[in-house]
Amino acid sequence: MHRASLVLLAAVCAAGPLSSQTRRPAPTPAPAPVAAQAPAGHSYLLGGMSLGYNAGRGADLSVTAVNLFKTFPLRPRLSLRYNAGNGGNAQGARHAFINDNTDGTPQDKSHTWGLKLDLLFPVGLLAGQNTQAYFGIRRAWYTGNYRLVGANEDFDVKTSPWGFGAGLETSYPVSRSVSISLTAGADYFLGSRMYGHDTSYTPSGSGQENPRAGFSYSDADAAVAQPKFTPIFMAGLQFRL
Repeated sequence: MHRASLVLLAAVCAAGPLSSQTRRPAPTPAPAPVAAQAPAGHSYLLGGMSLGYNAGRGADLSVTAVNLFKTFPLRPRLSLRYNAGNGGNAQGARHAFINDNTDGTPQDKSHTWGLKLDLLFPVGLLAGQNTQAYFGIRRAWYTGNYRLVGANEDFDVKTSPWGFGAGLETSYPVSRSVSISLTAGADYFLGSRMYGHDTSYTPSGSGQENPRAGFSYSDADAAVAQPKFTPIFMAGLQFRL
């Protein structure tokens, strides 16, 4: 009888830990990454850098203020833009700004620095993704370089037009502080004074300096690849600052 009691007591002690193990809750799965954002109502900054097509090979650096306005979900963003591409028609630019000669081998290139100020607001186009529409103003500083190799001609044409733009941007979270961004949009720039060598042209025709006989702003505009209507396709990263 005493031996049976000891066996029963040992069985009860062994069952206790086993029972507690079977009732232990399953581990909670790790949460999936969410887009780079702070708790609702907290203001913070998002840095961004993008590469792609923007009137040539383009790059953007940006800073976006999130939750700056407490009553509506607009996000202001300031961006610095740089792009490089072709300059247009070197012979045409030579005729509009210098002389009617046709000798030399034409070469052209250009680059543009720009500032963009946008407002972004959420749109529900892609379920489960952070999609923003944006619109804003633009300022560009364009320099086209034109060379006629063998003819001793090497000159720049510059212009600094204002414009505006709009588009869509979607971000895909990589971690809690970093997202991949995809942007598609377009910019449009208004005509502006172009000057090169000792000649300048304006869209209105007033205030021009030494315009060449028989040439106008439209001739210079046709030869120079200054910013006009520009489709934009960019990909990059966004990160909490």
